[in-house]
Amino acid sequence: MPKVLADQDRIKEVVVNLVGNAIKYNAEGGHVWVAHEVKGREVITRVNDDGFGISKEAQAKLFEKFYRVQTDKTRDITGTGLGLFIVKEIIEKMNGKIFVESEEGRGSVFGFSLPAAS
Repeated sequence: MPKVLADQDRIKEVVVNLVGNAIKYNAEGGHVWVAHEVKGREVITRVNDDGFGISKEAQAKLFEKFYRVQTDKTRDITGTGLGLFIVKEIIEKMNGKIFVESEEGRGSVFGFSLPAAS
């Protein structure tokens, strides 16, 4: 795996947030896994879960400041709505990209890509 140009402490913060969310928004007995891949000059990290999933409408707002998905399954889960906003800011400051892929009832993939070091 190639090295990336990134702040180690900030990447740790990103991964802890994404893994924490995958656990928090998962059903009891659900699974979370992390994968890395190299694609061209980018290193991509994905955090997958088989949890609640997110509607297309909510996905469009996920990285906005203070946005929280409100469904019957998530209503009692605490949070500020800042975590994904902060994650996005961190990744973009390191010239990376953040993304989400999800389907309600089938889980989510939150991921980011960072440029490989030369």
